[in-house]
Amino acid sequence: MIKVNILIYRNIFLLNYIEICCSLCYIKNLHNNPQKDYKLIELSDIESLSKENITIESATNDFNEISNKVIDLNNKINNEINKINNLYENTINDITKSYIEKHEILIKEENEIKEKLKNEVNKIKDKLEIYLNESNNNIKINERINKGIKNIENKNMIKLISYISKINKNKRNNKILFSELMKNIKFKYEEDKIKYEEYYFNGIPKPINRK
Repeated sequence: MIKVNILIYRNIFLLNYIEICCSLCYIKNLHNNPQKDYKLIELSDIESLSKENITIESATNDFNEISNKVIDLNNKINNEINKINNLYENTINDITKSYIEKHEILIKEENEIKEKLKNEVNKIKDKLEIYLNESNNNIKINERINKGIKNIENKNMIKLISYISKINKNKRNNKILFSELMKNIKFKYEEDKIKYEEYYFNGIPKPINRK
């Protein structure tokens, strides 16, 4: 005999190779009235089996339909993976391109800041180099005068007057050098820019006009 639930006949199994039973009935005994809920069909009754659409063809068709749905789902999953892969690659390229452009802008800003710093430093250094050369020259003159004075004889009035003249001249030159307003700069990089501060280390600053 065959116990078949007409609505859910997929939930069946072959019991002892003799009869097909509903797994829910057999294992859990969930149906209250099997005689009412089921139609009994003998295994040998091929005609009744066909009428109830219990055939290898119907089972195969159902199986193929499910298989095709799985294939369709598999294709959809592959398509979605391809979509996200393509989207990822395109986004990565966009990010790279964006940061290359930003990097180029930053490099340009960096070079401009460095160039400005270089110009400011060179401008101050050029003046300091001039003052350094003047002071070196005065030092050499002072050394020559002192060396000459030690070797001069008191009776040689012409040389004495000459050295006195040189001393006075060099004293004036040194006073001029001392009075020169010499400045330097302090600088530091912060908040994406260089902050400059000038300061004087020699000379007397000119008084500010006050009303």
